[in-house]
Amino acid sequence: MNAMSRLVLLPCLLVGSVAVRADFLEATGQVTLEAEDYQRNTPAGSENWGAVCDYNPPTQSGDSTMLGTGTSHNSGDLANSPHLEYDIRFTTNGTYTVWAKGDLGTIYVGLDGTRIEGSVDPNGGIDFDEFAPDFHWSAWSDIARAGAAPELTFTISDATPGGTVHTLDVWMRNNNTNVDKLFVTSLGTDPTVAEPTADDPAAGGGTLPTTAAADRTPPGGPFDPADSISLSSCTTGAQLFYTLDGSDPTPDLGNPSTAQYSAPFTLAADGTEVRAIAHLPGGTRNDSGISSGVYTFDQFPVFLGPDIAAISGTEGAAITSVDVSGRFSDPDGDPLTFLWQGAPAGSGLTINPSTGVISGTPTSADTQASPYSTRVFASDPDTATAVSNRFDVIVLLPGEPGFTSSPSIGATPGVIYTYNITSSDTDVGDTLVVTADTLPAWLTLTDGGTGDGSATLSGTPGTGDVGDHDVVLVVTDSGVPTQSDTQSFTITVAEPTVAAVLPGSRSAVVNSPVTAFATIINAGSAPLTGCAIAPTTSVSADFLYQTTDPNTNALTGTANTPVDLGGGDAQSFVFAFTPTLAFAATEISFDFSCDGAGVATEIPGVNTFILSASATPVADIIALAASATPGQVVLSGGAGAFAVATANVGATGTLEVSADTGGAVLPVTLSVCQTDPATSVCINPTVPTASSISVTIPGGETPTFGVFVGSATPIAFDPALNRVFFKVRNQGGEVVASTSVAVSNP
Repeated sequence: MNAMSRLVLLPCLLVGSVAVRADFLEATGQVTLEAEDYQRNTPAGSENWGAVCDYNPPTQSGDSTMLGTGTSHNSGDLANSPHLEYDIRFTTNGTYTVWAKGDLGTIYVGLDGTRIEGSVDPNGGIDFDEFAPDFHWSAWSDIARAGAAPELTFTISDATPGGTVHTLDVWMRNNNTNVDKLFVTSLGTDPTVAEPTADDPAAGGGTLPTTAAADRTPPGGPFDPADSISLSSCTTGAQLFYTLDGSDPTPDLGNPSTAQYSAPFTLAADGTEVRAIAHLPGGTRNDSGISSGVYTFDQFPVFLGPDIAAISGTEGAAITSVDVSGRFSDPDGDPLTFLWQGAPAGSGLTINPSTGVISGTPTSADTQASPYSTRVFASDPDTATAVSNRFDVIVLLPGEPGFTSSPSIGATPGVIYTYNITSSDTDVGDTLVVTADTLPAWLTLTDGGTGDGSATLSGTPGTGDVGDHDVVLVVTDSGVPTQSDTQSFTITVAEPTVAAVLPGSRSAVVNSPVTAFATIINAGSAPLTGCAIAPTTSVSADFLYQTTDPNTNALTGTANTPVDLGGGDAQSFVFAFTPTLAFAATEISFDFSCDGAGVATEIPGVNTFILSASATPVADIIALAASATPGQVVLSGGAGAFAVATANVGATGTLEVSADTGGAVLPVTLSVCQTDPATSVCINPTVPTASSISVTIPGGETPTFGVFVGSATPIAFDPALNRVFFKVRNQGGEVVASTSVAVSNP
């Protein structure tokens, strides 16, 4: 885990020169632009261009590509399409052809805010779908589709030796359009013959590359004021700066409205415009262009639960009403529109978009697809959406038995697996028996014995059972002749993930985020997908997580996005809580998990997090333990010790410091003292005490402490159980800071 000096994300002032954003220079009759090196990026509501880091098909170049997300737009709807702008300093007059390199979808291009019309197709743009392979050069029109030359052109007639600036415009036509590079030439050069090298946006022919843009998540548009905004750049080590008043941020902080980004932040005012820029210290790159978005307050709909249960029916028999509307709510009181996804084509079941009632008569399409997984979306008028759990629809033929339950397909060595099986039959009076055609040795099937089609599948896999295990269950009725249904699935036994959190506690102020770091480790050899973090303890706070560079703690990736982990690999994260109400200190548990792997075993003090929230500023103590053997104290001669470094990043507070063994009963003696940071000598008190000690810690101070451990009894090395905790309590007796080490006495 990272050193304490890198744990607290605090603003800092830049020292030295700032590499300013420059224009592209056309000096030889052509210029090549990386799509992410824009000067301006303007979203249209929630539709936007966003950088995709490490998008790497064989011919993609640069730090990233630009991905457009939103809806489709015709050529007369550019005002509602997200917009990229590239400033080019032209020194050569002539007629220029525009090429673009990308993947999927279509873009419109223009000059100085006016769309360029194709000479054959006036409504044309540059279409990446008409050519293969992906990430290829193309210029779209009806003629170009037939193999003719590209024909999106513009004329420059006011070029000067010093350069005359014109703006190349790019608008998104289709959702999920991905753009890599743009090429503008008056020389008739064909980039499909020889790949052009990207120029750098530096006036006068400079050669500095550009820092990847400061992307905003979410990008703008409807915004829940309880949520937070995060910033990121595809350039490792980039510093991010932003303003909230519509002015341009300046990395040298010359604009007093500029703030340096350190953690996800909230907005206080409806209609706030966030403008952001990325800067790489050292003067080795130009600053990025300025990205911006306007955020309109809209409290998003929420899925309240309980989870929607599986829907069972029979082909040809009406399902009158399954009302799911009561499981959703909109805090603004906005009306909700419901959408149901997952039903097969030709299904006889639909959802009423106004009432949220699923009904209809199942058809053969439903029977053939059964069971199929579905979910319900509820959207407010601003298109903010809440999503239900996934639930199955099971449709049987008349007289046919069938399973009405869905199995869990993941298991962990040493942890019991249980699947409670249910089934049904449309023939009244038939009894049902569940049997197994295929079953791994570690599982046992027990029929319910009542003839109602219930049974239990259970067992505990061992470490030797890691891998995939096929299961085939059969339910058979008592009809003449008998009928049956088969349920086949695969259970994956995987080593659980391992996780740690640092620091183990924070004390927050309502509506202000606090952050900490976490690491997830894939303890197995097989790769894992969908690795994510979710708190399982309910508190009045919004939560987000995002990947980081473990060497610098710089943000990478996108907020709340699961990642993949290779065998034995680890991924570091930052997570943030933004309290919406005050609450007492609460120990929060997490679901650290990956698809197909067990949830990380909870170890208090290792991967839990103590959080409190106050309406007024309080002491916010970060505590980190340090020992001769990292993470543990091995007693020698029956004695040992570890040091604790603390930092108060909140308000001044008077606190109580003590040590204990948490929930374990261990044969140890414990004592503590405050130490001199320079000499490690006890100063409060001068002799370690078994009692708690009172300390007043001003904001910004970094006091140190010593914890002394003694034992005459052997203590096994069991870091999940045998631990010594250093704890800090407020005047109300709540634990507001904690750190711990494993203890053993060979």
